[in-house]
Amino acid sequence: MGDLAISVNEFSDQVLRKRKLNYSSARKFWLTHKNQLSISYERYSHIEKGKATTIKTALELIKALNMDESTALHAWMRSQLDDPKHKSYFSAPAETCDKFRNKLVITSDQRRVFEECPFLYRILIYLALFSQSEQITIKKISNVFKISTIEATALINKLQGLGILDLRQDRLSFNGWCVIPEGDDFQNLRRKNFTSMVWHHFDKAYTDRFSIEKISIRRVQPRDIQLLREKIQNLFRWWGSNDLDESEEGSPFTFFVGGAHIHSFANDAVYWGYKK
Repeated sequence: MGDLAISVNEFSDQVLRKRKLNYSSARKFWLTHKNQLSISYERYSHIEKGKATTIKTALELIKALNMDESTALHAWMRSQLDDPKHKSYFSAPAETCDKFRNKLVITSDQRRVFEECPFLYRILIYLALFSQSEQITIKKISNVFKISTIEATALINKLQGLGILDLRQDRLSFNGWCVIPEGDDFQNLRRKNFTSMVWHHFDKAYTDRFSIEKISIRRVQPRDIQLLREKIQNLFRWWGSNDLDESEEGSPFTFFVGGAHIHSFANDAVYWGYKK
């Protein structure tokens, strides 16, 4: 119970997030870098839980965890102060997460982690759908997705490390929308996510009542593609902002749409199962 009384500070939160991204436990991190650190494992574990630390130790941890030095030192300085006015003198250089109107927009730093593990996006969607009405824990994630507790813990560690989920609560909660931005930098992540959604769709039985499958093919000019894109964007805005009934009786529903140039018909016989 004594550990629970330790006050949490911003620097500790940043250390814990960064550690969770790359190491499964505090001990594993400490053992890996103990020669670079002048503190014991016990001392380090208390820092993760919110204990204040010296500037010497802070700099050692920043180096070992490859943290952004400016951001981390601002957080360390604010953690030494109690008066909000004094804290404001050391405000963060920039927010790393664009959150507004219940919408999380994936940042460039977060993108790299999601590209390495696209399954994180699926976990986040599940939490967005159910965590406000159900008690979601790591064990529940393990059971729902049929993965081991160790695997579920590693995935949640990454989401916590990215600052998307709360660091210090057993209940896992995410409310709102998670958005992958437009732009070339996010193209690979959008495609990985879209491809996974399509595979998942075709792996399930088709029913007219709950599934929608429409295809249209014609010759068009680039200007018409842009017009189609704008109309689809408007449809998605309506779908996202419309006040739909999302009560517990509601069923999770995936709405996706796509289109691309047909560069060649050469392999269509393979794609459509005519030949291998």
